[in-house]
Amino acid sequence: MIAITKDSEAIPKIVYYKPRVEGFEKNKTVGKYCSSDNLYKPDKIKVALDLIYNRKCAYCEKSLKDADRHVEHYRPKVPYFWLVFSWDNLLIACKKCNELKNNQFTEYLEGEQLQYNHETLTTAQSQIKTYDLIEKPLIINPEQETEASLKTHFIFDLKTAEIEPLSNRMEKTVKVCQLNRKELVELREDELIKLKNHLQQDLFTWKTQKEELQKALLSTLTKFKKEITPESSFIAWRNFILQNWQTIIR
Repeated sequence: MIAITKDSEAIPKIVYYKPRVEGFEKNKTVGKYCSSDNLYKPDKIKVALDLIYNRKCAYCEKSLKDADRHVEHYRPKVPYFWLVFSWDNLLIACKKCNELKNNQFTEYLEGEQLQYNHETLTTAQSQIKTYDLIEKPLIINPEQETEASLKTHFIFDLKTAEIEPLSNRMEKTVKVCQLNRKELVELREDELIKLKNHLQQDLFTWKTQKEELQKALLSTLTKFKKEITPESSFIAWRNFILQNWQTIIR
């Protein structure tokens, strides 16, 4: 997981299009989510979220360029019917993380669960910081984190390629979204193995020539770093590998 920067004030105009206003009013009238026309995820919303998330899952950070990507509600449609169309409640997630998280959000709150309080489609926007203070959710939202804060939540195990939670919140997030599921661990392992193979080749080739060995190792690490782009899967993992390359060599 990496921190995601979304301007909660730069709300796409499509949020306020007439069918969505009508959908909001319909949900409000019956006091529950009842829209079945997926008005929360028109193409323009998906495009805007794709640019912010670089087509990667908010939780597991897997690339979704060639996979199903879902417009995920941080606070689920049930019971948060009034937040279905809220820009700061919409993320991008892979099919698996989306299904696993489902409606478990309310099971992991340290504060008081929100109730509808006469919000309109307009006033429901950009309220996430206030809502978080009330509910104190345990499932982490990458849009509400910084790179520095995420470092207090988790590290990785270089031997297993698994996430090691440092906080109760990350422990719960890993549990709910199964962020150490076999598929993800194997993909992370592949990245480490590729780098290890290059480093081992450098060590074997230049083991008797210290100066040349240092140049080769630096070249290998520089290449690995350059291959990390905003679109790359598992940036947090790749950066952790780079920060601990000496441990890997040992």
